[in-house]
This record gives sequence, structure tokens and C-alpha cells, in this order.
Amino acid sequence: MTTDAVRSLIREVLAEELGRVARERSTTKETVSIQTNKDLQALVLHIVEIARDKSMRDRIIAGDHVFVLETPSGVSVAKTPAPNASDVEQITKGFLSERAIEALPANTRVVQLGHGVRFTPLARDRLRQRKITVERI
Repeated sequence: MTTDAVRSLIREVLAEELGRVARERSTTKETVSIQTNKDLQALVLHIVEIARDKSMRDRIIAGDHVFVLETPSGVSVAKTPAPNASDVEQITKGFLSERAIEALPANTRVVQLGHGVRFTPLARDRLRQRKITVERI
């Protein structure tokens, strides 16, 4: 078996397994309201408490359990200005590999990933080397 055939086989297996994992996992959102320092402290204590469970900690780190701010109706939330559209790449599903990072345009500064998108440790290292910021959307 040639090296290319082995690589192809490994890619197929990885794609199947990652698809299975993505189907098994679902993103949960926890709405939080922070109006005072006391609310903020309560949130921190809550996160510390739920992060004692390794699987929950892993879900938080992977972006499978997210915290969203409760916004009262009629109140707008200020957002930071986005980088130039040409500096942003958006990937909403699938798997991000080192090869995919290499294929990004040279001027890419931000990669926006959907909640189900996973990436390899090598891809993470390459993102860091290229100083590309990762945002979950």
C-alpha cells in the first residue's frame, strides 16, 4: 500500500469518525444575566462548579456548552468592529485540518467557525503560527 493510499484511508476514517462525533454532540446554550458584580461572581462560581466534571469542562472548552448574555428587549448590544471582509474566512461545518489552514488566503486574520466545526492539534498550531484568531459563530 502506498503512502498516498494510507493517507487517503486515514482521511476517510477521520471524516467518518468526526461526523459521528458531531452528530452525537449538540451545543447547549446557557443564558446568563450579569447586571452587578454579584451576578458576575455567581457566574464564575457556577462555571467552577460545573467544570469539576471533566466531560462538562471538555464541552465548554470545545464550544459545545456556551454561555450567552440575556439581553433585555429594546436594548442593543454594542459589537466590536469586524475586520475587513477579505481578512475573515468562515467555516460553518466539517473539520479544519492543517491542509485547510495552508489553503487559506495569506491575508486571513480571522477564522469564524460554526459550533460543530472541529480542528486538529496541527491546525491549531498552524493558526497560532499565522496569528489567525478563531471565533465561534
